[in-house]
Amino acid sequence: NGAGKTTLVNVITGDLPPSAGRISFDGQDVTELSIPARVRAGMVRTFQITRLFTGLTVAENVALAVMQRKGLTWRMFASATFSAGVREEWERTLELLGIGHLATRPVIELAYGQQRLLDLAIGLALNPKVLILDEPAAGVPHDEAPKILDAIARLPAEIAVLMIEHDM
Repeated sequence: NGAGKTTLVNVITGDLPPSAGRISFDGQDVTELSIPARVRAGMVRTFQITRLFTGLTVAENVALAVMQRKGLTWRMFASATFSAGVREEWERTLELLGIGHLATRPVIELAYGQQRLLDLAIGLALNPKVLILDEPAAGVPHDEAPKILDAIARLPAEIAVLMIEHDM
């Protein structure tokens, strides 16, 4: 603890500016890019504490990420969430992570481990080249942590994963 792991991730992802040097990603200097520009380039992260829309359903949370990536967020939310292309993506993502059965549940009703899986689904819906996971099992009961690690193991092989975790 206190070694600077999260600080390093914050610098890599643009949450903190570097005091020196530069950040290269996929052969490009991204040091001056905004966080959204880094996400569009394929650098996606999750956080130690989930940042979910608790008043929305699981499907709506993932659909927002899909719609953001596709530039559809200006559309009426309800209709775009269930448009064919968006729905197929959030369904596929939720199924991959083993939480498809929770699609219609409000996030506020989810157990914390399920919320962590949803956070991972949102990151995956952004089509990352690299997925940076800052303690994906933090705060999850010890017997639930293997579900998160199993979900990470099922991620497509073409996605690089950088994971900070204290309890391996």
